Amino acid sequence: MLIRRLALATVFFFQLNLVAGGQVIGWGTFYSSTITNDPPDDLGDVVALAGGTYTSLALRSDGTVASWGPELAPPGLSNITAISAGGGFYLALQTNGTIVAWGRNDHGQTNVPSDLTNVVAISASMTAHALALRSDGTVTNWGWYNVANPALATVPASATNVMAIAAGSNHDLVLRRDGTVVAWGANDAFSNFQATVPAGLSNVIAIAAGGQSSIALKSDGSVVSWGYWSSFQPVLTNVVAISAGYTHCLALHRDRTVTAWGPRDWDGPGMGTVPPGLSNVIAIASAPSYDLFLLGPSEPFALDSGQFGIQPSIGAVTIGLRGSSGQHAIRVHASMDLLHWDPVWTNSAAAGVIQLIDAGAIGAPQRYYRLEEMK
Repeated sequence: MLIRRLALATVFFFQLNLVAGGQVIGWGTFYSSTITNDPPDDLGDVVALAGGTYTSLALRSDGTVASWGPELAPPGLSNITAISAGGGFYLALQTNGTIVAWGRNDHGQTNVPSDLTNVVAISASMTAHALALRSDGTVTNWGWYNVANPALATVPASATNVMAIAAGSNHDLVLRRDGTVVAWGANDAFSNFQATVPAGLSNVIAIAAGGQSSIALKSDGSVVSWGYWSSFQPVLTNVVAISAGYTHCLALHRDRTVTAWGPRDWDGPGMGTVPPGLSNVIAIASAPSYDLFLLGPSEPFALDSGQFGIQPSIGAVTIGLRGSSGQHAIRVHASMDLLHWDPVWTNSAAAGVIQLIDAGAIGAPQRYYRLEEMK
């Protein structure tokens, strides 16, 4: 399930589910093509987007997948919880923790290891390799890296207790549960060392890997980037999501606006910029030569992070809700590690404040909460 943002409150975190959105906007063209990325009008309730070199994917709230472009998804995909699009190949994660892959297979990139189970996250590279994160925090990779030394394509021993993954072109990033980042793969002067994590980088809550660049979103809403083209990054605040194309990058802000940076038009017409008048964005995705934006409802029912309180000694949690009027059926989930979630409160609520008791928060060093609006 796609996560909208993390907001830090002492040593406890809040996490809000992304509500299903409506219109999807494509910006740019498919790779090495003059074909404009023009999403269909009837995509339905979209909760996640993924951009590949030649085809785009959209995950609907009912677990089905829509695609557009020259390389379409196989018919009948269902019970899907996550999608990823790479260099002419594509991945879909099923509710049973297994992966469906299709597209190019010249380097074994769609040959998912037969013993790969309990997967909770996937990432397809812009070239020909893929990553999978298991529920135990370990990472598996397969396919091909364009590196001179095969050892550079090996997942390092330090990639443990992982909660997020990102595959670039020939380098990879993983985010550990302690907020630090591990990188490996191609890492030379030409790429400005995109696999060399800045010293002291911490409090990271999201990562993105581009063609020759790396990006990290910190818990205070700031962004750190390194590698080729990182000098183009402006000072960014109040960021809730990030994505990376080949040389351009995107940041989604809390106010639902988007900032783009990178060498203008290098990846394709318009890249390094956003469509004029773009607003009300709730999800972003970048491909080598185009971007995708998911627009949200005009008045969402959402977390009000300014009305958060917790008493760790007794597990008393206060949550603020804002948005459209009337009662909404909601469920609050809690987690210690962002991988395993347990429902702790289910009820109807209106905009305002709700209070609940979460026994798992008592004495916990950290606790994550996720708000789900049920239909």
